[in-house]
Amino acid sequence: MSNDKTTERLWPIGQEPIAREIGTFGPLWCAACAELVLMVTLEEAAGIARVTVEALKERIDNRRLHCMRPTAETLLICCDSLV
Repeated sequence: MSNDKTTERLWPIGQEPIAREIGTFGPLWCAACAELVLMVTLEEAAGIARVTVEALKERIDNRRLHCMRPTAETLLICCDSLV
């Protein structure tokens, strides 16, 4: 599994563009999307979506967010399901 650093550009409403590095995994297979997608860690997904980790866990529980667990310690979130 590769872990490449990607620069994400964010343009918050009413603010200048900002950029930050995120670690992406993939492309990996998302069973819910039935395609290869980029994945990020739960913490990175929370930062991208600008919500708490707990809010994302609720979305996972309600099956509104796609995720996979490649190892017991790692939970990856489908970037396509974040939008």
